[in-house]
Amino acid sequence: MRKPPVLSQRWLQDALPPALVIALALAVWFLVATVSGLPEFVLPSPVAVAAAAQATWPLLGRAILITLLETGVGLALALLLAIVAAAAMDLSSFLRRALYPLLIASQTVQILAIAPLLILWFGFGLTPKVIVVILVCFFPMAISTFDGLTSTDPDYVSLLRAIGASRQQIWRLVRLPAAMPAFFSGLRVAVTYSVV
Repeated sequence: MRKPPVLSQRWLQDALPPALVIALALAVWFLVATVSGLPEFVLPSPVAVAAAAQATWPLLGRAILITLLETGVGLALALLLAIVAAAAMDLSSFLRRALYPLLIASQTVQILAIAPLLILWFGFGLTPKVIVVILVCFFPMAISTFDGLTSTDPDYVSLLRAIGASRQQIWRLVRLPAAMPAFFSGLRVAVTYSVV
């Protein structure tokens, strides 16, 4: 009988390919920056970037913490709004017809076009940046969760209806669990967008 791989071996198998790609990219970057003859302010080497990061670490550390705060708050609010919107569209055909086209149309508006307005309205503080994160993250989570809710196996719904389950019980016991894979898929996309 074959033994399951040890955790450290599995971690190594998962971590080694991206680590090798990163090392190769850094080596190519260093080589191009060294051989190209471009000034350091145009194409700095990874060593120069690391030295500059170390020299300005107090400023960078504070900026990273602020960025993480903006990202976390915006992502949490987008998550809450997306779940509410997806549930509302699933539970009400009127809201589905009213909101779904607006959600799709909202993706045609470029964030760069409205960012100056957000700065004018809310200033340079936390609020406009959190709003941008919400706008970027809300759509993938809301649409994927809604699609997951609507793609529930109709046989399960029919079975629960046959035994007298209410609409809320069907939603809680079948539709919501069936939507979880789609929800987490949308959340994975939203998390990567949130830092942008």
